[in-house]
Amino acid sequence: SYQQALSIQPNIAEVHSNMGQILEKSRMPNEAISAYQKALDINPEHAEIRRNLSVPLLTLGSFKRGWKEYEWRWKCDRFVKKNKKDFPQPLWENSPLSGKSIAIWLEQGVGDCIMFASILGKLQQQAKQILVETEYRLLPIFQRSFPGIDFFLAQNPSHLQLLDSSIDFQSPIGSLAQWLLPNEESFPKYCHYLVACPHRTQKLRHKLQQQAGGKLLIGISWKSANKDIGELKSTSLIQWEDLLSQKDCFFINLQYGDVEEEIDAFTDDTKISIYQDKEIDSLQSLDDFASQIAALDLIISTSNTTVHMAGALGRPVWTLLHYAPDWRWQLDRSDTPWYPSMTLYRQLSSGDWYSVFQQVQPNLKQFVEQNLKTQKEAYA
Repeated sequence: SYQQALSIQPNIAEVHSNMGQILEKSRMPNEAISAYQKALDINPEHAEIRRNLSVPLLTLGSFKRGWKEYEWRWKCDRFVKKNKKDFPQPLWENSPLSGKSIAIWLEQGVGDCIMFASILGKLQQQAKQILVETEYRLLPIFQRSFPGIDFFLAQNPSHLQLLDSSIDFQSPIGSLAQWLLPNEESFPKYCHYLVACPHRTQKLRHKLQQQAGGKLLIGISWKSANKDIGELKSTSLIQWEDLLSQKDCFFINLQYGDVEEEIDAFTDDTKISIYQDKEIDSLQSLDDFASQIAALDLIISTSNTTVHMAGALGRPVWTLLHYAPDWRWQLDRSDTPWYPSMTLYRQLSSGDWYSVFQQVQPNLKQFVEQNLKTQKEAYA
């Protein structure tokens, strides 16, 4: 065990760091911080351990210090290899942006890009010109949502306009947080910051309402494709059976990837149908996916791209979390500063999805009753 290893080799930083990771997974962030601190007393310049330390700090909402340690990701070889872009301009380090221009480049996964895009509005209040490099799937929705920003398609090497040395500064998008989100009070309070195509959304809602026959439109997604922790974050469809038995709900599949066989097997077993829109490829066309989400009354999903998109669009979204979730969801709270329209439902012990669905079920019943009542009053 690590405790034994610590007693035999108390002066090896990695042993303390490994202990920190175990404590983190046991939902003991304060103890994890102490373990990482011991590791850093031995080797203060160890980039991976510094980055590891950011996780429990951010989990506890200690944003100022957490973001500072989070910056060490740019000294971690594996992270740099996957995410680093080379821009010629100086890195922005919170100097005044009045009358200045700044190039921003995205990093990490789609969910992270959507989440950190919430900071762009704050940046717009400061800078004269913002240029953002983004992947093709996010380009249409970002362009619609931030009309004052110039967006460029990510390519290698980057677009010549982005490499212009007359641009004053550059920054990866996640590094804006250390300057613009130093505490919870500084988080933007918008009800939404992404905008789906209104015409496409209206068309989809009309189509779904015709299929649903007066029932509420509820989108569901049940797993994550994350290679490292996807399994912990994922449920199996059969665990949703009782929830999907709720009357007056028309359930729509929002799960990306090929899940047709899984849904068919579930329907054969339970006689519960889940509507699949074959016209929407949620992996390739995130703009269509956004319109689909915007057309719904409620989204219920495990932690994946679906919940980030729903939260950014300001749709009511219920996020189902495993026992020791990612730092962004923190601990012991049902709300999140990232997305005001989101409610968090948490496992009470490791692997215990049953308790999560026990919490969600009565709330869905109540949600349905309230919304159908509101709809009836609107038509009365």
